Amino acid sequence: MSYRKSRSIGWTDIAALIAGLAIVAVSFASWLIPPQLLSLAGGDKAGHFICYAVVGVLAMYRRRRLATALLTAGIILYLGGVIELLQGQFNRTTDIADFVANGLGLALAGIIVSLLRSLRRARRRTHASVPAKSA
Repeated sequence: MSYRKSRSIGWTDIAALIAGLAIVAVSFASWLIPPQLLSLAGGDKAGHFICYAVVGVLAMYRRRRLATALLTAGIILYLGGVIELLQGQFNRTTDIADFVANGLGLALAGIIVSLLRSLRRARRRTHASVPAKSA
């Protein structure tokens, strides 16, 4: 029988949870959003894109398997869709473009996480191939 080492909760997990809770708070309490941000060109959609990209990177970075990272992204996107549907009940509008911006932000997060992992693997290979200095 084999035992898997349990994974501890890291700072990225905690940061992802806090960022996710901030998204939920802003989604239902529109007074938290400064009007100056919404008046920028594409401010609302850009906000969705950036927030979901940040949450996606934080949530997916420590996932060891691609399937787990994709499942994490899928859950985040699903919850974003639920939030978008529920906003109609709280004097806000439901907008499919917001959901698309969420998905595009998560796609960018996946690309960023893949690049970060590739860089980390390349750095490990480089350090492993450097011979130790003799005294």
